[in-house]
This record gives sequence, C-alpha cells and structure tokens, in this order.
Amino acid sequence: MKKYFQFWAIISLLVMSSCAHLKQDYTAEKSEQQNAFSLNTPLPFDTTIIKGQLPSGLTYLIKQNARPEKRLFLRLVVKIGSVVEEDNEQGIAHFCEHMAFNGTKHFKKQELIDFLESIGMRFGADLNAYTSFDQTVYMLEVPTDSLPLIRQAFQIVEDWAHNVLYDPQEIDRERGVVIEEWRRGRGAYQRVRDQFLPVLFKDSRYAKRLPIGKKEILETFPHEVPLNFYKKWYRPELMAVIVVGDFDPQTLKDLMLEHFSNLQNPPNAPKRVYYPVPPQNQTIFSLAKDPELPVAQIEIDYKRDPDTARVVADYRKSLMESMISQMLSKRLQEYTSRPNPPFNYAYSSMMRLVQTKEIFTIACAARSEDILSGYKTLLIETRRALEHGFTPSELERQKKSILSYLKKAFNERDKQNSKKLIEEYTRHVLYMESVPGIEKEFEIVKQILPGISLAEINRLTGELLQNPDRVIAVMGPDKEGVYFPTEDTLKTILAAVDTMKIAPYVDQKIAKQLVDKQITPGSVVKEINHSDIGVIEWRLSNGARILLKPTDFKNDEILMNGFSFGGYSLAPDSIYDSARFSSAIASASGLGKFNRIQLRKFLAGKVVRLNAGISKDTEEFNGSSSVKDFESLLQMVYLNFVSPRFDSTAFQSLIARQKSWLKNKELDPEAVYNDSLIVWLTQRHPRYLPVNEQTLSRIRLKPAADFYRQRFDNPGDFTFIFVGSFKPETIRPLLETYIGGIPGHEEREKWGAQDYTPPDQVVEKRLYRGVDPKSVNTIIFSGPFNWSFENVRKGLFMADILEIKLRERIREAESGTYSIGVRGKFYHIPRQRYELLIRFSCDPKRVEELTADVFQQIDSLLQFGPQEKDLQKVREMYLKDYEEGLKQNGFWRSRLHYSLFHQIPFDHILRMDDIYRSITLQDVHQMAKELLNKKRYLRAVLLPEKLN
Repeated sequence: MKKYFQFWAIISLLVMSSCAHLKQDYTAEKSEQQNAFSLNTPLPFDTTIIKGQLPSGLTYLIKQNARPEKRLFLRLVVKIGSVVEEDNEQGIAHFCEHMAFNGTKHFKKQELIDFLESIGMRFGADLNAYTSFDQTVYMLEVPTDSLPLIRQAFQIVEDWAHNVLYDPQEIDRERGVVIEEWRRGRGAYQRVRDQFLPVLFKDSRYAKRLPIGKKEILETFPHEVPLNFYKKWYRPELMAVIVVGDFDPQTLKDLMLEHFSNLQNPPNAPKRVYYPVPPQNQTIFSLAKDPELPVAQIEIDYKRDPDTARVVADYRKSLMESMISQMLSKRLQEYTSRPNPPFNYAYSSMMRLVQTKEIFTIACAARSEDILSGYKTLLIETRRALEHGFTPSELERQKKSILSYLKKAFNERDKQNSKKLIEEYTRHVLYMESVPGIEKEFEIVKQILPGISLAEINRLTGELLQNPDRVIAVMGPDKEGVYFPTEDTLKTILAAVDTMKIAPYVDQKIAKQLVDKQITPGSVVKEINHSDIGVIEWRLSNGARILLKPTDFKNDEILMNGFSFGGYSLAPDSIYDSARFSSAIASASGLGKFNRIQLRKFLAGKVVRLNAGISKDTEEFNGSSSVKDFESLLQMVYLNFVSPRFDSTAFQSLIARQKSWLKNKELDPEAVYNDSLIVWLTQRHPRYLPVNEQTLSRIRLKPAADFYRQRFDNPGDFTFIFVGSFKPETIRPLLETYIGGIPGHEEREKWGAQDYTPPDQVVEKRLYRGVDPKSVNTIIFSGPFNWSFENVRKGLFMADILEIKLRERIREAESGTYSIGVRGKFYHIPRQRYELLIRFSCDPKRVEELTADVFQQIDSLLQFGPQEKDLQKVREMYLKDYEEGLKQNGFWRSRLHYSLFHQIPFDHILRMDDIYRSITLQDVHQMAKELLNKKRYLRAVLLPEKLN
C-alpha cells in the first residue's frame, strides 16, 4: 500500500508489529468521521486476493492479474535472516539461499538454471533471491504457456522450501562464490558502514549479524552447518508462498495445496525471536573516515518502533508522516540551487530498518571541503520545521501530488503490473502492510486527505523531530588537508543551533501558467499511414515530423521522444566543454520564467516529466504524462525551444557541486580505474577524457547557452514520437499549437565526424590502487563492424552465449567470481564499429588463472562454435522479451526511435521474432570469429596497491 506515496530512503541497508492507537491530536474533523470510513474502520483487505493458511502455519496469497500477459510470478518468503544465526553461523542464512540454486530433490546442480533459461527466463532477472537481517526471499517468473510449466514452477518453489540438497562438493564450490560476493562488497563504503551499524544498532543483536557474514566462518564451517540451519529454520510456520499472474486462480490454489499441504514443522524447533533494538533515549554520534571514501555523508536518524496500519487512523498517520518526509526533502533540495550549496544533495525519508525498528532520516552528501556547513544546514532545517512547521502552500502542493499519483494508479487499476503487486504482497507478509487494493485505497485517501490540517501536520512533525532516540553519523575522507570534525565540535554546533533564532520558511510565489502568450498554431500538411504497425505520421508546416502510436496498453500514460541529429559532436573544440554541459546547466536553471524550484512547485499535482538533453550525436527529449497533463508536457517542449533558461546562480551551483564531487574522486580506486579504462580505450582522445576540475574551469555560461539554443532552434529538424492512451484527432490541436507553433524550417543536420579509435593491437594495463584484497578485470575487444539490424542481433546472441559459458566456467565450476558479464556495443554513427566488454572481479591471486580460463572459453567458442542448447536459451530469452515488449508503450517508443536513429524500415519491429528464430549456430560462430579477435583487445586489471 505504501508504494503509492512512500519516499524510500537512498541508504537502504539491505532489506508495522502491534497496532498503536493514535493520540487525540491526530483525530480528523468531526464531519470526516461521518463519512464512509471512520477512523476506527479496519482497513479492508483486497477481496480479489485468495489468502489462506495451511494447518502447518504456511500462509499463501494468490492473485490473478493479466499484466504482463502469459506470465506468472512466484515468491517463497521465509521469515528468517541473518539475525537468527548463532556466532558460528554468521553468513549461513545467506549461504543457504545460494545453495537453493545448487541442487534440489527434483533439479540437480545446473538443471534448475538450464530449465528456466530454456523457457526464456534470465538468471538474475527472472530467477533470483536475497537475504536480509529478518527474511530470505526467493523469486521466480515463468511463462503460462502450458500447465506443465506452471507445475514445474510450483515444484521448484516447493523444493526450495524443504528439498534443497546440501552435497558436500557443492557446498565447497559455493563457498568460493559467496566469498567472492563478500569480496565484491569490500571498499570504503563497507568499512565506514561497519563502524556505523554498531552505533545505529547499539545493544542489539543486529549489530553483529550482517547478512554477508564473516569470511573466516564461510571458509571453514563444517558441511553439516548449513544443512542443520536449513532444517532448523526452513519450516512452514515461518513461510509464505505468493503467486501473482495471468492464470486461473482456482488452478493455482489447487497446485498450492498439492505442493505445500504435506510440509511439516520439525519437532522441538527453536522459537523465532524478534530481537529488539533497545532505545537509547539520547543523541549518540558515529564518526567514521576512510582514506578511500571520496565524499562526505551526514545523516540524522530518529529510531522508533514500527506501527502496523490496521485501521484508517493508522493509515492516516502513516500518510501524514510520508507527507512530512517529502515536504522536508523538498526544502532541503532548494539549497542545491544556491551559488555555494552546503551539500551536493539532501533528502528526508521514513524507512523500515529491520523487523523491529524503523527510522526517520535526514541526510546529505556534504561537500568534503566543508563538512560542517552541510551538518549545520541539516540541523537548521530540522529546527525550522520543528519550531515553525510547514506552510499552507507546501501542504496544498503535497496533497495535490498524492492525489494525482493515486488517481493515475486508480486509472490503471485493470493494468497493474504483477511485479509491483507481488512486491506489495511480500511487504504484507513480512510487515503486515495493509493491501486494500487501489480502488479502496484511493477511496480512503480521497476522504481523509482534505481533513488533514496544517496544525496536525506540524504537531506530528514535532513528535518526529523531538524523538530522543537519535543517531548522528558523519562519514568522510581520511585525507591530509581535509578537515574532519570531532564529536565535541558536532555537539557544540548542535547546542548552538538549538538556541539559534531561526526565521520561518518563506514559500516563493510562482506564476500560474507555464505559457502565457498567444501562440499562432501551425498545421498538419501531410499524413502518412503506417498501417502495418499502427502508426500515423504527420508532417507539420514548420517541418517537424510526428509519429503517433495510439495504444491501449495503459489507460493513462503517454510517452514521448523527440530528437534531431547533431549533438555536441558539432561543437568546435573552443567551446566543447561548455557544449557538453549545456543541457545540465539548462536543467539546473529551470524553464521559461520559472527557476528550477519554482518549476517543481508549479508541476506539483501534475503527472508529467520531461528531460531535454544533448548527447554526442543528438539532442533529445524524453518525457511522459498522464492524459490530463499532456498539454503541460507539450508546453515544456515548447519552452525548451522558445525560452530555455540559463541562470547564473544555477550555473554557479552546478559547477560548485561538480567540483565537490571531483575533489576527492582519486581516493576511490574503482573510480580511478574506470576513468583510466576510458583513457586507454580512447587513446587519450581529447573529447573523451574523463571530466576533471580542469574541465570545469573551461565551462562558460554564455557559450553553453548559445550552443543549447542553437541545438534546440529548429523544430523542423526534429522527429517527435508519441505512444500511449490518446486519439490522434484529440491531440492534434495541441501538437499543431505547441510544436507546430514554433518557428522552424525543413533543413536537417547530421552528426559530426569526431570519434575515437580504440587500440588496433593487444594492450595490457595494470593499475595498483586500493587496500582491499580484490581485483577488477576488464577485457574489451573492438574493431570495424558491418552494421545491420540482423548483424547486431547476431552479435548480441553471441555475447549472451559467451556470458553463459563464462558463468558456468568461472563462477559455477571454478568458484572464481560472484558474477561475470559480457556486453556488446554496436555503433552505427559516425562510423560502423563494435566493442565487446567482458568484466569480472576476483581474488587478486587468481587473476591470471581465471583470465586464462576466460580465453580458454573464447578459444572453445572460436574453434567449435556454440552449443545448440545455449543458442536455444538465448533465443527464448529474446523471444520472451519481445512478446512482453509488444504490449508495452516503452518498447514501441524505443523501437520507433531505433528505426529513425539508424534509418531502417519500421517493419523490422514486426520481424524481430522471425529474425531471432532465423539465427543459426553458424551465424553465431561466424560472429564470434569476427568480434573475438585475439590480436586486438585491451585488457585492464585493477589490483591492490600492496602488490605493486
């Protein structure tokens, strides 16, 4: 239920219990209590969900839902995580999750992944799991093409629940994979987190039970330890099975009973204890610095026991807390538009920390050169909200925003995505989050929202910010010349702010219209009907080209894209850096007569988004809106042409924040490695060098503004794509006004010829940075490419087949890495070429061994070609994605843009399944020979500094 209005925290640590009756302060007006929902009305449960509990205690939820079509989503939720581990079991809950994919009663080691990949499911995307402090959740997606497939899916979930095999050989192999996952997470952020969590979880078991566990235990635990843990804790009374998707619910219920009725709880099983995080009822500080941490972070956490929303009054309070969090976030964000901002970004959030504790957080990424300014600003804004509360206009905007987004969700009620629904039902199982369904939720909010008064909001703000159980954490670089405060300094500033006289917040007045001038419309001068793909094309009198694809995939969604060729490839060297940053400056400045803050406030309550940007080869718009707010979307497009905004204050703020990000970037080993990789790949081409402080010093406001205006000067050079819930004749007057009414001509530009040339020989590079025992390995093959849509598909097939081979060898057989990826890029302009990137992390001691294994798999592919089973896996994955995509607005926007960008016929969209089916083993083998040229690649390795 919270998904529609909750502002989730950026710092989620991994992934409400008893009903708390509200104080009299939060009762609504008397008139509201007389409506359909009184405050004491229990929150309804969505009657379209089949919910039951077996005699063993296992809970199940079943929901029939048609989007995406022919897909079924299943989850096994086990209400145990790392917090239940004994001292000698640290990391075992997570290890058991891994073992579920390494052999079960009905699916041996590789059979499970082989089966799911053979029906088009992707390991990681459609088949995955996670372990947190309090839960382990297994996730599965399958097609509903046949009942046997669905039976197989239920068998998989049942096997996870009680039939996982713990073969000693597989246990030892998986140790290496889990240790590599531990290794991959090492770094500065992990080290400061390890110092922060014992303070946040002070006097609690959670402080010593991080899900990843301890490396020394993972390396040495006896084989029986994970099996004993599994038998002890994987029991039906601690489980729930959730199934959502496009299939008959009664059949799903029958399968649920068939597969899970026989599960039994073991005798004398230990009680599942829900461990508290004891309140400290004081402010405690956590200070942590690290020589590899590039930025400073500050957060103020108010801890409290969670509430469970059981009646309307509980929901009302939860809604008010979300409103407070979002309003405070917006105030903090206003600082980032000042010339010398105290932080790079800031936010406020309410989040579930662990099962027994939630936190209200106010946080920022402070400028490392002035940490105290960021800290003091957070305290001042907290104090301002506490002392003066919020303003009527802030509350009114927040109410509008909530209603508009809930209304859009309501309008899409028959086209909700099963993935989102199963997330909501998982929270219901874990935290008793209410699930009334969007119809009832919208009805409740429409009733209670008008009665939420400013006085109530401000009283609740006081309660949140006067909570004595507070942690203040400061994390920053450990670098000579960078000041890091002491606890005494933080306490002194805290005491000073507590006695400071702080003025109330003053809300800016804003104009009431985006466009307040009379526009002379253009007209449609030509119409082309692409009936085979359901697209209508219009040419406007100013030369603009418009493609319209009306759909019924969503009830209240319109997506748009607009682009023309050119980009900053056309910028002369003298203003190149200004041109590259021009769209970022425009975005930071606002639009028309609105600065960025004013624009955000004006758009409150509207479901509309537009990004205008300039890339190397194009200038583009990407946006979306509800049907009601489509005119606002077009007005923003119009203003980007006729009245882009370039504000000197916003420019100074942007440069200051960029400089702050870059100031200590060299402390982060992987950031330096990635920048070095670009330098080596581009052979120091001046237009592709990573951004640094010298880059920023060359940026000037006027050249940036002039270049932006030049790129968005002529709508006749643009093609606009609109996909979604509209009728062409209905939106035609709006398009003729806001696009056709912009002066333009039909002259069209092309892109510039500048491009880098990767090395045409073998280049080996090593970079020694960092203190952690881990390496990052990247191999990039590159060269000319005969570009065609079909050849690109063949190249992508080859890359995915190689990834499967490498995963099976490097991860599964050798336990050498947690993940290994292969990605292909196939460039069409300004010249036809490709890059194929292979990347993985591992133990530095195994770099050469595993790299040799990678090339051995490449040699095998080159010599013998791919196997039929791997080709069929990849083919099914692409066919599945294509089948789903045909019913999605985003797919059509993307494919139409692809056709126009690469100047290929639209009919490729309808031929993609035939193209996928036509790709042969010989095609993939030939593509491997063309792309995997062992005489032309860059290999770059990041190694710990001590090995230099």
